[in-house]
Amino acid sequence: MKSLSFQQANASHFDAIYKFCQLLIIEKARMSFTDVTSEAILWSWMEDSQVQLYIALDGDVVVGMLKTKRGIGDQFHAVQIACAVDANYRNLNVATQVTLFGLEQERQKGARIARTLIYDWNLASIKTIERCGFICSGRIPMVHYDPITGRAEDDLIYYKMLVKEDQ
Repeated sequence: MKSLSFQQANASHFDAIYKFCQLLIIEKARMSFTDVTSEAILWSWMEDSQVQLYIALDGDVVVGMLKTKRGIGDQFHAVQIACAVDANYRNLNVATQVTLFGLEQERQKGARIARTLIYDWNLASIKTIERCGFICSGRIPMVHYDPITGRAEDDLIYYKMLVKEDQ
């Protein structure tokens, strides 16, 4: 692994991001990036002014990605986030690094708070998000039934203030 670089994605990264999402699909990762089942879906993200993709690159290969979705209107102060890392780069703090990078970019653009929902069984994501300074503020019980676990699963609600509350 070379030294990783972090940047906001642009159209020149499209193929590498698409390949990254396809690897997550093959892996059967259980997260939103596996919704990228066609190039059109990824283009819709990249063309959406509310969505930003922040990537971790090893050379020209995307090895991690943070997706932020900015609220509109009276929700413009908030971003919803999701993050994933290539299986070969897990346990190397890539998720923490790309998340902190993307959150700082969003803070500079005026975001005041970041939020995310994490499956209650996803201990790796819970550890990562807490390492990034997020606080668990609750649980949404029985959000969906998971045929893999055979149970209705909960989502945990996490948030992080990106600015001091008096600002």
